[in-house]
Amino acid sequence: MATRPRSTTLGHEVDLLLASELLGAHAGREAVQADTAGLHVCPACALPFVVAGHVRELVGVDRVRLELRCTNCGWAATAVHDDTELAALDRQADLAVADLLWTLEVVWIANEEAAIARFAAALAADAILPDDLA
Repeated sequence: MATRPRSTTLGHEVDLLLASELLGAHAGREAVQADTAGLHVCPACALPFVVAGHVRELVGVDRVRLELRCTNCGWAATAVHDDTELAALDRQADLAVADLLWTLEVVWIANEEAAIARFAAALAADAILPDDLA
């Protein structure tokens, strides 16, 4: 976890923590993912937001005609893909979900740290009354 800056407001502190966490050590992993070509990268906007849509038909034992669409720009195409390509697309979707869960955890931790800091400041200022704890 990133170290907390000392002379900022709590809201700015949360923003700095998120920027540090999202763009810090994790940035290398995202760069590696962005470099790999695959079905998950949209040919129109070049972002990794392509998801599988409707299965149109089975073409063979390991091939399927499938609709792909980009959730970012709306690009869509239907083509035949084999099991290897679809397994890679599925892995990328799993990584995207893991990244979202990681980001949610970072935001939750930052919010909890900010709430603890506010509570500690209120305690130090003797601003908490017995009625506040009930």
